[in-house]
Amino acid sequence: MTGDEIRRFYRSQRIIESGRHEIHTVLVNGKTSAVQGLFTGRLRDGRDVQIEFADFFEFDAEGLIKMRTSYFFVAGV
Repeated sequence: MTGDEIRRFYRSQRIIESGRHEIHTVLVNGKTSAVQGLFTGRLRDGRDVQIEFADFFEFDAEGLIKMRTSYFFVAGV
């Protein structure tokens, strides 16, 4: 996701109603970083969830997020 896509996502597409992210690991290498943790909260459809996640970030020259890629550890089969 890029800057405008991130803004649009959080304003209108995100399925999370409320919750918190518990960060377990942060790795940084130059202008990239990886974060791993656990999200606990409620979705807009009313379900309570606990979902492990991993986010990968790339930063621009000013240190702002240039790109973000997220993965969620949920059963897919």
